[in-house]
Amino acid sequence: MPKAQFYVDDLTPVVWNDAAFNHLVLPGTEKQLAWEFVENKTLANSFDDFIQDKGRGIIILMFGPPGVGKTYTAEAVAEKARVPLYSMSAGDLGTVPKEVELALERALTLCGLWNAMLLLDEADVFLGARTDSDLARNELVAVFLTRLEYYTGVCFLTTNRTASIDTAFQSRVDLFLPYKDLTFEARKKVWQNFINRAGGTQVEVPDEEMNKLAEMKLNGREIKNLIKSAHLLGLKNGGVIQVDRLLMLAQNRVAALGELKNN
Repeated sequence: MPKAQFYVDDLTPVVWNDAAFNHLVLPGTEKQLAWEFVENKTLANSFDDFIQDKGRGIIILMFGPPGVGKTYTAEAVAEKARVPLYSMSAGDLGTVPKEVELALERALTLCGLWNAMLLLDEADVFLGARTDSDLARNELVAVFLTRLEYYTGVCFLTTNRTASIDTAFQSRVDLFLPYKDLTFEARKKVWQNFINRAGGTQVEVPDEEMNKLAEMKLNGREIKNLIKSAHLLGLKNGGVIQVDRLLMLAQNRVAALGELKNN
């Protein structure tokens, strides 16, 4: 049988973002716990269920409101661990049980081949408690639980809903990471992180203005988008972020969100 040949050009070593984990804003011990679970994953390979390969994976469930760092946690941990992160949403798996089973099997297989971690965003549909009135969704949950139980890698799951997580799934989670709305200090740190990443050496935000920004109850995703908008508006000035424009954009957003809630 002839041997296959592959011609690959322009390959370069992977450049890992060592600063990502340092910029991760999490309260208490959650940040260190997330890292230690992943760092010590190799030790877990010596412990499994009575059935081979069953229960050898690490499942980390991150739950809380949008824009508070759930997805970024998985990204930052993967960067620090220097492994790829295979990201997908529940919608990528489909809604038909057989399709979900095949798509999930493919994703888990690729993670094994690439030594990658899996991030499944917005996994609500697979985590909800099973009921007698929705047999189709019950089958989805059962398929999901079965496949995940034999996964031997690290799996991050995110959800915005926590009230109705299936009890069978709860028992399979190795680490729960709760996320809450960002505090004043957390928002201040997030603002500073994004300003630095956008070229903070070119702009200094006085403490008074930084406090005004942090007082506005915005989440991390909104802060990131505001920095991007301010950077866009400053392109004529070499991309330098103007503090007054940034403050104006943030205030406009808060006012607009307030009107949306009142309508």
